[in-house]
Amino acid sequence: MDDHRGQMDIAVIFTGGTIGSRTDSEGWIAPDREQSYALIDRFREKYPELAETVQFDCSMPYRILSENLNTEYICKLVSAVGQALNSGRYDGIVICHGSDTLQYSAAVLGLLYPEAGVPVLLVASNYPLKDPRANGIANFHAAVISIVRRQLKGVLVPYRNSDGRIYLHCGTGLLAHRTYDDELFSMHDEYLGYYDQNGLWHVKEDHTALCMGLPGCHPQLSALLSGMPHNSRHPAVLRITMCPGYVWPEIPEGTEYIMVESYHSGTVCVDDAWKTFLQKAKERRIPVYLTGLDRIQGGYETMKQYSDTELRCMVNVPPITCYCYLWLKSLGLLVGEPDYLW
Repeated sequence: MDDHRGQMDIAVIFTGGTIGSRTDSEGWIAPDREQSYALIDRFREKYPELAETVQFDCSMPYRILSENLNTEYICKLVSAVGQALNSGRYDGIVICHGSDTLQYSAAVLGLLYPEAGVPVLLVASNYPLKDPRANGIANFHAAVISIVRRQLKGVLVPYRNSDGRIYLHCGTGLLAHRTYDDELFSMHDEYLGYYDQNGLWHVKEDHTALCMGLPGCHPQLSALLSGMPHNSRHPAVLRITMCPGYVWPEIPEGTEYIMVESYHSGTVCVDDAWKTFLQKAKERRIPVYLTGLDRIQGGYETMKQYSDTELRCMVNVPPITCYCYLWLKSLGLLVGEPDYLW
């Protein structure tokens, strides 16, 4: 890439989602198969001067509503991003994605490409683009601006919440959506900064780097992806979320990792059923990871019992990032353990 040329090259990877959908005559939202790249046209119409400074290279490795994301599709996305990064042609990459599983793809890409030399930004829309409530064009504009201004690198997510600010999040720092709510938040509110309604950038001065010390991707990542069976649809990860009276399940055959998501205080019910479940996992040599903790000392007394088990506690790691970490490990795409494993 030539940093002195006037026009910047941006790879735009479309994957479907609400940002690439329209509402039919019966009110159902589905991917728009007639105007696949309508977002680009709308962006050029709304921001003609900025559009003159960039060249978009569009592709679509798949087109789905993001609730249908699985291993096959995530591997296609990882491959598409890897090819764009390795080409050296682009000043930045924008991925148009559905909001339901945006955090999962952001975490996967953040884990595999933590040192991406150019910005890799995932954008979504809360409504189809023709809906006046939609934030998709604003989010895409923020992504383009972030590339043009060369502010940050790595995997990032710009998203406008109801306060009108477009927050820029670290891809591995995102929390799940709140039920019935499409707004996006980072763990501990640790976003990188935000664009205000006038397009001015504000750095979050007290920002703390999230998810540092991550393991690296496999050195033969591209070869592994190309040789992966297309029917590799289900991660070998058993995910468990705490609730009162939870009945610990039998561990399914083929399980390679277990992830337990604690209550908000980092606690789980440490009764005899819990201990029996851990013992069964130990006998089958299946590691159990616990997420939801923000500390390893000074919590509730139930947490003291963690040290008497072989639990692998992921401290200050969002549950989605922990799940994606185990998902990728089960596929052989990540090597090593993170530094913050207790």
